[in-house]
Amino acid sequence: MLGCGSVEERQRRNRQLMAYNSITNVFTVDLKQMQPIYSFCKANHGDFAAFDPYGDIYSCLVSIGEKNLAVGTYYPVVELKENSLYTRNIDSIPECSECIYSLLCGGGCAMLAKSCNDLNRPACASIHHQVHDLIPKLYQIRKGADVK
Repeated sequence: MLGCGSVEERQRRNRQLMAYNSITNVFTVDLKQMQPIYSFCKANHGDFAAFDPYGDIYSCLVSIGEKNLAVGTYYPVVELKENSLYTRNIDSIPECSECIYSLLCGGGCAMLAKSCNDLNRPACASIHHQVHDLIPKLYQIRKGADVK
């Protein structure tokens, strides 16, 4: 669990998140205009599904095997849950409706929020650091590179 987990676990999760960091990717990888996001990743869009041998459907590789994080079942009945990773977005997270950064982070990674035992909590602790500390530094580095 985040916050209670080991340093190694937090580092592993950070490495996972870095692959999906649209804010810093604008400065370091994509160099394109950043698009607002309504939900954090493909696990929230229904673009991916994993089926376990017990009849459960998952939308995130990290969630497989955690029955409470299944988005539905395919056996004995095909059924999708009403409140799951598929339905998680900035509209389903109450704190996001008042947050000026919600379209930058999409509510954050649900797998980090689940460590708080509530998928409808934001997992955006790093967004404030990125916006106030990291982005100004990246901008200065990029600006310096353009001047030379």
